[in-house]
Amino acid sequence: MLDAMEALVVVPTLAERPELLRRTLSSIAAQGGGTRIVVVAAGDLDVVQHASRDLAVDVVRQQTRGLSEAINEGWRHAGAGADAWTWLGDDDELVAGSLDRTKAALLAKPTASMAYGRCRYVDADGRPLWTARPGRLAALIAPYGPNLLPQPGSLLRAAAVRQVGMLDPDLRYAMDIDLFLRLRTVGELVYVPHELALFRWHAQSTTVANRAASEAELAAVRTRALPAGRRWQPVLGPVARVAGQVSYQLDRRRPVR
Repeated sequence: MLDAMEALVVVPTLAERPELLRRTLSSIAAQGGGTRIVVVAAGDLDVVQHASRDLAVDVVRQQTRGLSEAINEGWRHAGAGADAWTWLGDDDELVAGSLDRTKAALLAKPTASMAYGRCRYVDADGRPLWTARPGRLAALIAPYGPNLLPQPGSLLRAAAVRQVGMLDPDLRYAMDIDLFLRLRTVGELVYVPHELALFRWHAQSTTVANRAASEAELAAVRTRALPAGRRWQPVLGPVARVAGQVSYQLDRRRPVR
């Protein structure tokens, strides 16, 4: 039944970290049947071909500029036959059974537009730092507070993405939450209470290296997503920010197992 739902995973890459790219692709390939992998490369194709050796991976050269457009290109290239889409950074990994869990969540709730779960943060060498456990709270406060929705490990219903539009190419840091907020308007964001992915937290990560710009873009996205004149924003905004900060601090203090 799960294999009957085909998932497309796009991996955009500059091909600068072939060892990590290999780990990323292997973690997706290990998910089993009903999974297609497309690498959209802005870097050396020979490096990508070597990193994807012996794996069922479709490699295409990026034709446009920017991360959002790279992911959009992958979805356009191979998304026609897939029921669900997602993307994964070229240094992140899916854990065993990740796609089975998110597929099951979407199959169990046909009106859901997205499934998301827990995400383990690791350092540049793969040592565990903490695990984000966003819970259902993340979807509730998304329009008002900090972004607690982990992109790694999430799975999006393809029909819902087509309905609300793909990633905004003008966004560099907050394109994920921008899309999630739009998906929230057409279907439920379903929480899967399991660890689904590993996110590599290091100085070269886009959002880590550009924290101020990332926060500014997130604020602009949230303002755009909220209906004009929403009267509860002055109350819900501060409450959501406090709830999000408490959740974040609790995750950071829990022991990683």
